[in-house]
Amino acid sequence: MAAPDSSSSSLQPTVLSSLSRALHELARGKLGAAVLSISAALLALGLLLGHLPGRSYAEEGPPALVAVLALALCLTLHLSITTLILLTSPDSPPERVCRRVSSWLLLAVVAGLLPNVRPATYAHARYLGAMAWCLASLALLRLVLPDEVVRLWRRVPWKTPILSTLVAGAAVGFFETLTAIVAVGDYRVLLACPLQKPVSLVLNMAFLALALVSLSLLTGRPRFAFALGTGLYALLAIINAVKLHYLDATVQVTDTQYLLELFETSRGFLLSWHSLAFAAGAVAWAAALARLWRTEPEAGRGRAGRWMGGTALALVLCGTLASMNSPAVALRLRLLDVYERPWDSRESWLQNGTLLELALGRPEPPAAPAGYGRLEVERAATGLQPSPPAAPGGAVDEPASLLVYLVESLADPAWFRAEYSADPTPFLRRHWAASGNGLAMVPHYRFGSADVEFEILTGMSTGFLPPGVCAYKQLVKRALPSLPRVLRARGYRSTAINSSSAAMYNRTEVYGHLGFDRFVAADRFEDLPRSIADRLPAEEAVIDGIVHCLSEKTPSFVLALYVATHFPYNRRHASPPAIVVRAPVSENARLQLQDYVNRLHEADTALGRLHERLTAVRRRVLVVVLGDHLPPLSTEIYDASGYSQSRDPARCRMVPLVVWSNFARTTAPGRISTNCLGALLCHLAKVPATGLFALTDRLLGLDAVLQHTGSSPDGSGAPPALRSFRPGYEMLQYDLLLGSRFWQDMPAPRPGVSPSRPRDTTDAP
Repeated sequence: MAAPDSSSSSLQPTVLSSLSRALHELARGKLGAAVLSISAALLALGLLLGHLPGRSYAEEGPPALVAVLALALCLTLHLSITTLILLTSPDSPPERVCRRVSSWLLLAVVAGLLPNVRPATYAHARYLGAMAWCLASLALLRLVLPDEVVRLWRRVPWKTPILSTLVAGAAVGFFETLTAIVAVGDYRVLLACPLQKPVSLVLNMAFLALALVSLSLLTGRPRFAFALGTGLYALLAIINAVKLHYLDATVQVTDTQYLLELFETSRGFLLSWHSLAFAAGAVAWAAALARLWRTEPEAGRGRAGRWMGGTALALVLCGTLASMNSPAVALRLRLLDVYERPWDSRESWLQNGTLLELALGRPEPPAAPAGYGRLEVERAATGLQPSPPAAPGGAVDEPASLLVYLVESLADPAWFRAEYSADPTPFLRRHWAASGNGLAMVPHYRFGSADVEFEILTGMSTGFLPPGVCAYKQLVKRALPSLPRVLRARGYRSTAINSSSAAMYNRTEVYGHLGFDRFVAADRFEDLPRSIADRLPAEEAVIDGIVHCLSEKTPSFVLALYVATHFPYNRRHASPPAIVVRAPVSENARLQLQDYVNRLHEADTALGRLHERLTAVRRRVLVVVLGDHLPPLSTEIYDASGYSQSRDPARCRMVPLVVWSNFARTTAPGRISTNCLGALLCHLAKVPATGLFALTDRLLGLDAVLQHTGSSPDGSGAPPALRSFRPGYEMLQYDLLLGSRFWQDMPAPRPGVSPSRPRDTTDAP
């Protein structure tokens, strides 16, 4: 029989002896007990006032219970620290150790409460504030018991992973907070701070800690590895903050392909004093790395083992990051509410953090078409020369200004087979019928606003992109041929106006790449009137901006987006709604439809006001109104209305299309895909269609399904000539969007346009 381990058998008496000595000295030392009581009282006060981590638990209990728990917490911390110190430093006087630990506990509690004397929002930032408090406590403990803490640390195994975790926590907390301050420019954002979810915090810390451990093993110099790893993370965080500040978009993997455009976009930062401070910090960091490499000795023992371990950890880290977008991992993360939010880069970063957002935002880029090369591109572009259509109705005295008015979640209320107390859309219905009851085929069913804009403005088809890829966020990283550029050659000035967030879908960055002169983001101004949903500015502000642009002396192209009809449709009207809905669905579904219909009624009223004001404009104006997709109502409503995405996917992607002008009667085509809408606008404005618009011009006589992909959804049903036309379309789109630009030389990249006030649209950025 094996002899019992003497070290394990003696451990229990040693621990009990140290704990007994600690209790004895704490009870005997009046000063230590007094300090402990004061610490407990301050801790209870901080919890009750909501100024310390754990306040959510304190709010659920009575003050007396909170005070008892605070005393128990203080006593537990005190005895735990004291016992560890006495175990590792048996020669230290117990009375001295108890007195010093009491002082440390008091200082730690005061450090947690001190920011509330003069409120500092960054110190209250949920998990980040708690991390800062813990790190400060460790530093204070090292200060009050220097020798004992050193002895304790020497006996701790696996020092590198522990240090890596501490360094990673400090770096993540500091740089995520710094990014929030720089990017948003408002300390209040930290009340809903970055890394709002514990899972996101743990993943960001784990990624960085794993990288630090791997570097430490590979170099054999932990301090050098920590300086190198945290410095690279700091560089990434700073670049992310600059991009968020100037473009309302986060750093992505695809940005590495367009560094010149990124530098051009961030010119304001590069020409400011901030760049000098950044350069000075980079030089100091490089000097510190060089000094650490020379002065820190390499761990000589087990070099082969260290290299193998470091390489294995690096492979694990790279494999983990590469698999974040795999279906299995993405599903499990989604169950933890961790996922990329493509509609809003800032919100996505606030939820996920820099490293996790970078891993989640890695797109699956479209593969190059078979045979892609200069000769194939030139062959596909053969014959695509500008050819203006015949001008119906005689000569045009002046070019007409163009307005594309996208209504979020636009549908005909009659499609839902419900009864309404009044017609929700009298204006839209009248003009829709007058223009031929046209329909636009959009890329998606019940989502995808940015993809509609992308197709209209570029003439490209999202049918050539992999599922789940958002072109605005992941692919539009350089200047593209676009409708604003085609119209600029004819003297037009282009403006984008919407009442949604400027950060949604990277619009600030994308509109610059697409050649817009101005971007008006109404949501930036809190003094504007609100819609009935009370979440977004009312359409009056957008209408004012539209009329202002279309009344200018030069012809204008305006892309306007009305978003007050955006889901969720969960508003319960306190007063009787303007439109009462009766439908053969459950009460919750009926109320949802009623909320949507009333918002749609507000949109229809806004369209009527816009029509009235544009009728009085002297300049010739052509207006195209359409939806970006069907409303994301409950499946119950669509089932009752006869919609089935599996049986009739084309119908589920059709939205109303209204064409109106103040100078002639204009009709819309029966059905048109949004990737061909740019070519139609060139026809209506009598502007030569160039580039991809000349290509999609050839599709205008076909059905919308064939227009969108060059073939029917199952790959059949298209004429042989059209099936041979599709590869050329895909080849040219890839060449312009991601390829080598064999087709034509593009203009120099433009910086992102700066959001401006609706009524202040006279100056270009």
